[in-house]
Amino acid sequence: MTHKLMNQATRGHTDQEPDYRHVRDASVRGAGAGALALVAKTLLRLGSIVLLARLLTPADFGLIAMAGTVLSLFVFVADLGLHMASVQRRQLSADELSTLFWINVVGGVLLASLTVASAPLLVLIFDEPRVIGAAAALSLTLVAIGVGTQHEAVLRRRLSYSFLHVSGIISQTLGLGVALVSALAGASYWALILQQIVAHVSRVTLLWAKTHWRPRRPGPFVDVLPMLRYGSRLVPAHLLAHTARSFGEVLVGVSAGAAELGQFRRAHGMATLVEEARLPLKTIVPASLSRLQDRGREFARFYLHAISASSFAGCAFVGWMAAEAPAAVIIVLGDQWLAAIPLIRWLAPAGLAVALGTATEWLLMPLGHMKRLLALRAVRLGVIVVGVLFGWRWGVIGVAVGYSGAACISVGLELFGATAGTTVEMRRLTVAIVRPILAAVGAGYLVYNIQTPVSIVPFLLELLCYVAVFATIHTILPGGWTVTRSLFRAVRRTVRPRPDTL
Repeated sequence: MTHKLMNQATRGHTDQEPDYRHVRDASVRGAGAGALALVAKTLLRLGSIVLLARLLTPADFGLIAMAGTVLSLFVFVADLGLHMASVQRRQLSADELSTLFWINVVGGVLLASLTVASAPLLVLIFDEPRVIGAAAALSLTLVAIGVGTQHEAVLRRRLSYSFLHVSGIISQTLGLGVALVSALAGASYWALILQQIVAHVSRVTLLWAKTHWRPRRPGPFVDVLPMLRYGSRLVPAHLLAHTARSFGEVLVGVSAGAAELGQFRRAHGMATLVEEARLPLKTIVPASLSRLQDRGREFARFYLHAISASSFAGCAFVGWMAAEAPAAVIIVLGDQWLAAIPLIRWLAPAGLAVALGTATEWLLMPLGHMKRLLALRAVRLGVIVVGVLFGWRWGVIGVAVGYSGAACISVGLELFGATAGTTVEMRRLTVAIVRPILAAVGAGYLVYNIQTPVSIVPFLLELLCYVAVFATIHTILPGGWTVTRSLFRAVRRTVRPRPDTL
C-alpha cells in the first residue's frame, strides 16, 4: 500500500488513505526505530563532544555559539510551518507540493540572508570579526532545510518513519566524520561549521533519493493559501510555547545573575528532559493522526493510545527524576550543582506539564484547528507569565514554584479547550493521564523514603525498584492492565509485526 501511495503522490495526488491498522503498525515500528535512533544520536552527540573537545579549543566552540545566536531562532521557524501543513493536508497535488517547495526554498534563502545581514551586529556585540564568515557559512543550513522540507513531508505522508530516523543517523555520522577529519587537519572552528553543513546537506540528499519526487514549476499560488494560513498560525503557536518555556529562565537571569541562572537552567533541563525522550512520538503521532482525521472513532482511538503511551513514559521519568534528584545531580553533574536539587523537585510538575502538553498539538494540528491552537498557546503564555511573576518575590525557588503551578494549570485549560467539539472525550483523556501520574507519585514516594549512600549501585537498584513499583501501580489501577498489555504488544510489533490489534 505504501508503494501505491508513493506512486500516486509522485503523479499528482494521494486520494487513497491507508487504513487504521496500517497507520498503527507503521507508527509503532517508527516509534521503535525512533527510540533506537534516539540512543544512537545521543551516543553520536556524546562522541562528538568527547572527541572534538580534545581536538578544538573552547574558543572555537564559543565562536560557533556567537555565530549561531540569530541562526538558532531562524532554524526554529525555518520550515515556515509548511512541513506539517503538507502532512496534515487530506489530498496534496503535485502542483501544490511544488509550489510549497519553492516557497520553502525562497524562505530559506531569505532567512539565510537575514542571518548574514545580522552578522555585523553580532560583531559589535561580541567584538569578534570572525563571526561574519561563520554566520555566512552556517546560514547555508537554512537553505538546506528549505530544500528538504517538502521531501520530508512526502515521506511522513507515506508513513516512512523508519527511513527518516535512519537518514538522521547517517547524516549525523557523516557530519561528525567530516568534523573529525577537518579538526585533525587544523581547520579549527571551521570543523564545527562543516559538521553542521554536511549533516544537513547529506540528509536532504537522502530525502531526495528516497522520495523520487522532483519539484516542477510552481502552480497557482491561490491553491496553497489554506496551507499558508495553517503555517502562519503554527509558527507563532510554536514561538509562544517557546517563550512560555523560557520566560522563567530569562527572569532569573535578569534578576539573579549568571550563577543562579546556570543552576535554574540545568534543573529545568533535567526536570523536562522527558521532552528529548519523547521526540520519536512527537514527530510520528501528528503525522499518523493526519491520515485518520476524517475517521472520528479511529482517530480518537489512536489518539488515546498515543497519549497513554506518552503519559506512561513521561510521568514515569519525571517521578523518578523528582525522587532521585540528589543522586542524579551528584552522579551526573557533580557537587557544584547541589543547589539544583530543590529546583529539580519544584520543577517536576513542569516536567509533567511537558509530558502532557503536546497532547494539545497532537489533537489540534491533525484536525487543522490552528486558530484554537494559537489561542491556547497564548493562554499558556499568559498563565505562565502571571505564575512566574507571582513567585518572583520569593527568589529563584519562587520562580520554580510559580512556573510549575502555572504550567499545570495551563495544561488543564488547554486540554479542556482542545477536546471541545472533537471525537476525543475529556473523561477518557483524563483517565489516560491521571493513571500514570498516580503511579509516578506512589513509586516516587517509596523511592524517596529509601535512605542509601549516593553511589552508582544503589542508584541503579533504586531505579529497578521504582520501575517495578510504577508498573505495578499503573497496572492495578482501573484500565491499567489494558494499557500495559497494549504497550507489550506494541513492543512486540516493533520487532515482529503481527496482524493482531491494539
